[in-house]
Amino acid sequence: ILLTAIASFLPFYISLLSLAIISVYIFVNNARRKASTGGIANIIAYAFIALSAFTAFVYDNWLGIWVSLWLFCALTLLNFSAAVVDKDFFIKILRTITSMSIMVSFGAYADKLINGLEDPVYRTQGYCMNANYLAEILFLSVLAAAYLQITKSAKPFYCYAVAFIDCIAIYFTGSMFAWVSVFIGLSLLLILTRHHVLMSMMFMVTASAIL
Repeated sequence: ILLTAIASFLPFYISLLSLAIISVYIFVNNARRKASTGGIANIIAYAFIALSAFTAFVYDNWLGIWVSLWLFCALTLLNFSAAVVDKDFFIKILRTITSMSIMVSFGAYADKLINGLEDPVYRTQGYCMNANYLAEILFLSVLAAAYLQITKSAKPFYCYAVAFIDCIAIYFTGSMFAWVSVFIGLSLLLILTRHHVLMSMMFMVTASAIL
């Protein structure tokens, strides 16, 4: 599971290939397969993914094949995680994600510094080859840092530092949708953890910034 968290920060195609290898290993390992494929709903879901991949292959639809592979990885890893991950291990995963994001953000800073000198409106991509993909990776790290802070699972300075560093990198990507994702994600997190005062403050700050 920790390898899965680390693989998520690799360039998209390398990340997908890494996740596919991990998913296949889980799927072919008998003990792990039972944890990730149990239940009639999962059997139907895997059958649908297999049918989608076969149909895409017949019609030479490579995008459909990639999507089917991504769905297979997501279903396998989510089911396996739900079966084996406890709260302490979940916190360890979030700490791994936030630590990795710091290196990714500094890579984005370097990319912006090098390429932004010639093109002031350059959208940093880091090593992800796509600015929006980089922004969404960092968005997940911001949510992870917020969860660690809200649940007091890490030192406040660390959580705020990670969020600050990642938000600057997101700004350099020029991705507007990432900010929408951050707002919606933080709102849902605060609602689910019943931090209504913080949620109200965030709404007021956001409204003030927009106006």
